[in-house]
Amino acid sequence: MRMRKALKNILLFEFFYKIFIICFANPLLDEIYQTYVASEGLTFNKNIISTFVSVKGIFIFVTLFLCAAVLIFYEFSVVINIIALCRKDKEFTLLQVIKGSVWNFRALKGKTLIPASLCFVLVLPYAGIGWQNSLVLLVEVPYFIIGEMTRSTIGIIGVIAIYGATTVLYFLFVFVPVYMVLEQKTIGKAFIQSLRHLKHTSWKNKSAIMIIYLIWYLGRSEIAKFWRLNRLSYKDFDLYIFKYFVHSQAFKIDFAFWMFTTVLLMIVFAVFAYFMVSFSEAETKEEVLYSQWEGDAGVVLHIIGKHMSSGFRKIRNCFKRKRYKLAFAVMFLFLFAYIYSTIGEIPYIHKPFAIGHRGCKAGIENSMEAIRAADAYGADYAEIDVQLSKDGVPVVVHDGNLWRLGGEPVNVTDLTLKELKAIVIRDKDHPDERTTIPTLEEVIQYAKDAPNQMGLLIELKSNDTNAETLANAVIELVERYDFGNRAMFMSLYYEAIYPISKEHPEWWTGYCVFGSSGDIDDSVWLYDIDFIAGEESQITNRLVMQAREHSLPVYVWTVYDEEKMRQYLEMGVTGIISDFPETAIEEIKKFNKKNGTAHYHWQGEGYPKGESYMR
Repeated sequence: MRMRKALKNILLFEFFYKIFIICFANPLLDEIYQTYVASEGLTFNKNIISTFVSVKGIFIFVTLFLCAAVLIFYEFSVVINIIALCRKDKEFTLLQVIKGSVWNFRALKGKTLIPASLCFVLVLPYAGIGWQNSLVLLVEVPYFIIGEMTRSTIGIIGVIAIYGATTVLYFLFVFVPVYMVLEQKTIGKAFIQSLRHLKHTSWKNKSAIMIIYLIWYLGRSEIAKFWRLNRLSYKDFDLYIFKYFVHSQAFKIDFAFWMFTTVLLMIVFAVFAYFMVSFSEAETKEEVLYSQWEGDAGVVLHIIGKHMSSGFRKIRNCFKRKRYKLAFAVMFLFLFAYIYSTIGEIPYIHKPFAIGHRGCKAGIENSMEAIRAADAYGADYAEIDVQLSKDGVPVVVHDGNLWRLGGEPVNVTDLTLKELKAIVIRDKDHPDERTTIPTLEEVIQYAKDAPNQMGLLIELKSNDTNAETLANAVIELVERYDFGNRAMFMSLYYEAIYPISKEHPEWWTGYCVFGSSGDIDDSVWLYDIDFIAGEESQITNRLVMQAREHSLPVYVWTVYDEEKMRQYLEMGVTGIISDFPETAIEEIKKFNKKNGTAHYHWQGEGYPKGESYMR
């Protein structure tokens, strides 16, 4: 009975609090953040940090971080207080608890606000177990970083260490929210109390906590097998939402999954919090729960209440007057016109490409063997990484330092081609294979007469000093072998691809993005590019929809799972960059068979060329 009453009140509060977060708090915080970024200039990839390396930048970042912590702490406060009252069979109203929980902010006083914020914004959300909140749903390390780490043994150990350390850290802080709310302890004292409680708690309760953890972990892993792997975020709930419903196959399904997941997580959070309060030894300070709004606080609340009541009366009276009825009718017509404007067709640019990442997984990355295998699979393109040797020769290798692939801590740019060719290359996925670093010329020579006529997606791995030199060297080789109509070019440095698009505007050039200081879709359209190659974390419904409206294809990297490939295609992505191009090929075939190809703007082979493609 107690748990049922607690669940009922918690779910009701969570429902309205999530609406508040989605409709007001998150847009407000995001608008402050985006306004600052716009004033400083949007930056991409490795230049992101420079946006915040200033007094104003640090102030904005810290302020938003602390605001997030306050919103999360308040949500936990209301939930924990509801549970504490129900367990003591106290009579209360939800409004009473919502008002009284404001006084719990006294636990976030002074210097303790910073460590408390780290706990509520980073530690608890990163583990993603039990202590769910409405603002920061989950903190994750981008998968491309984890993917790069798992390419070496040391990296795998590092990944295990990260997950192990964060899990241990989570359990050390697991009771902290309870003690901070119910006993008004600061983060330091609550942490010490949590450790003391974990040390002295009974094995029965320790076992129960571990069982809850295992059920959550295994249950989440099992559900993931049947779930949509690409989750909607709050950024998907914007003014374009009607367009998403009309033009995105993925959004309709993802929205249904989001609704179900949200309700499920609300229930899990409520049950988890109930058990944490039950297992703790925290003593409820009832004066906090029943704090009376008296004195100055009561006067302020009374004034706010009067103004709100007056405002609601004015709104009701507006509907009784003809001129306001006319105004609301006009507003409704504008809303209808906006919704109707989303119905028009927004075509895809071209048929989706299957692109082998670093050749493909069938051979050592970026090797001739991997590139030949990608062509044998039938990939449209093989993505390769190109750097300059010391003597100015474009070579095909990903890492700037050869420690991982060659076992020698030397930089590619410090060695001549002859020295690079002398180094034996291997990788973790092919322990019995050995190869050498190919030159771009060797790769183009093969691709020129490849059995399946596969193209190349050439990523220029330049630095701050050799971007133009690398671009000119690549241009010279592509021109020499007349390979421009079967090559695409991209880079994390816009300076490396600009010379190519300037010299050969008919060639297909793109910007490769793994991160941005603000919304990528606010300024990327200003660049002279033909496509966007975005890391998975950058691919949103908003980005893909605006890209389609700007006739700009979006390619996503690096996708390993066929379910994700399917979702990206449904979203409108027209290029899948994967270690397994054979899987991407099959998913693209299924997608085209189901949806047809008539809705693609370009019906020819490869990418749109010449006057037939007007952007």
